[in-house]
Amino acid sequence: MKYMYGLHKSGWVRIALVCCVVVLLTLRPCESSEIKMALDFDASDPVEYRGRIMEINYAKAQLVVAEETILVVDLMVGAHRLTTEVADNAGNLIPLESFKRGDTVLVRGFKNADGIVFAALLQELKSRQGKHKTEITGNQKLKKGGLRKAREN
Repeated sequence: MKYMYGLHKSGWVRIALVCCVVVLLTLRPCESSEIKMALDFDASDPVEYRGRIMEINYAKAQLVVAEETILVVDLMVGAHRLTTEVADNAGNLIPLESFKRGDTVLVRGFKNADGIVFAALLQELKSRQGKHKTEITGNQKLKKGGLRKAREN
């Protein structure tokens, strides 16, 4: 066997194995790392918000609308499953990543006693101003001074 820094390679492998075992024994189980919330649907208030997305965090599946932090969830509460339906303005399901800051949305859900808002529906709304630009075709372009003449007519 070859020597590395005064030890056999097998000695280094043993040291690495012992370190891995120590790390694995000190880790907490996944259950203890999960957030535990007491959800009581009877004590929750239904909410509905229409507004622009002020902030969005895709990694945490949360967004801020109307100065309220909204959670997009998929969780089991006892025998009930609570899932946020994320939809476009036509009602088709879309991923959360389709939304961006400044989009106008409708949020329906409930606010629990802790003040946390869980979304049951997150739907894109069309802005009343519209997002579409009016395109000018070749026939509609005005030549120099043509705008003034068009206003006079």
